[in-house]
Amino acid sequence: MARNPNKPKDEVVIPERAVGKFKSGKILKQMLKKMDLSSL
Repeated sequence: MARNPNKPKDEVVIPERAVGKFKSGKILKQMLKKMDLSSL
């Protein structure tokens, strides 16, 4: 159950779903900056 931010009194049913999330870390970001894109 969730609430509509525009109409807080209304409850909304949100169906279940499996979603994977990925957040890149500092080391991965540094390695991507150093990567030579011309070799790809």
